[in-house]
Amino acid sequence: MSKSITQEILKAYNSTRYTNDLSNLCHAPFNNMYFNIHGQAAACWNTFWGAPTWPENSIHDIWFGDYFNKLRENIQKLNLSEQCYVCEGNILSGNHMATLARAYDNHLGLTKYPRIMEFELSNKCNYECIMCRGELSSMIRKNREKLPPLISPYSVQFAEELKEFIPHLVDMRFNGGEPFLHDLCYTIFDHVAELNPEVEITVATNGSLWTKKVKDTLEKCKFRINVSIDSLDKDNYEAIRIHGNFDRLMNNVNEFSDYCKRNDRIFSVMINPMRQNWWEMPKFVHWCNENDHYLWFNTIVDPEHTSLMKWDRENLKEVYETLSKDQGFKVKQGSKYEDVHASNIEKYNNLVENMIKVWAQNAPESA
Repeated sequence: MSKSITQEILKAYNSTRYTNDLSNLCHAPFNNMYFNIHGQAAACWNTFWGAPTWPENSIHDIWFGDYFNKLRENIQKLNLSEQCYVCEGNILSGNHMATLARAYDNHLGLTKYPRIMEFELSNKCNYECIMCRGELSSMIRKNREKLPPLISPYSVQFAEELKEFIPHLVDMRFNGGEPFLHDLCYTIFDHVAELNPEVEITVATNGSLWTKKVKDTLEKCKFRINVSIDSLDKDNYEAIRIHGNFDRLMNNVNEFSDYCKRNDRIFSVMINPMRQNWWEMPKFVHWCNENDHYLWFNTIVDPEHTSLMKWDRENLKEVYETLSKDQGFKVKQGSKYEDVHASNIEKYNNLVENMIKVWAQNAPESA
């Protein structure tokens, strides 16, 4: 057992979780596989250190192999000091809302096969966002970093191996670059439609594509859509998301949102609070609540010139003092989305009180 994760600390963390299944501090190693752009397979995006790779190892051998078994053993012993130190730090500091392990809370129990899979299959992307890097954007890698193309290790064989796992899955998640530009994603979507159309597929998209191919694909399976939007101001949006078109984005947001509402599925707005947009965060809460969108804030660490977390104390103090004021948020009482509105407000308060405030307290003085 980790000396730092005491039963008292564990009890405080467990009181904030989304599940009644508290048998393990984190469910990810027991239920989840995450494949990154380099072919590594881990339990989540924070545990890739030393992870096995595909195609050097089959999907089957990775899931049933030593790496995942060791990770499960450490979780059961409350030993987070090896691969899971990021969540350990958040739990010890009481920043439970930002603890990634909570994203894997579920009622799926211990099963032979994973129930969730997450994928970064290619860095192919049509944007050069200022806070991104070439590992997740082919355009940045080519134009900003001046590096040769990053060749994806994944192939049709990978999709074939997934056929063993798809019948057991309840959730699949597709992330960057831009999944709707990846041919292999569509191949996997077709396999899901054939083998297990009840799987819920979450796609994190920049919202730039609303094509016939996308629309036809959405009708085949159960999709949930996460659209990344970093500004509600046209000029600022297009300055942050280089090559993005704000008017096209807003049209596509309406299309994706209508699809999700029509099919009773989740539509979420993903936001990166940065030095370039922090004052817009209250506006996002109002906008999301008015339109019944789910809301989620990410944390940008690098590059430093975009990161709030790495800003100096004077600037962060201004951010906190501005955002901590009463913003007049409202919940539509009696609405079927009442819980969504309340959750969006809670996430905003967590961003301000448990993240920005702490960053300001710990930040160095201005130069």
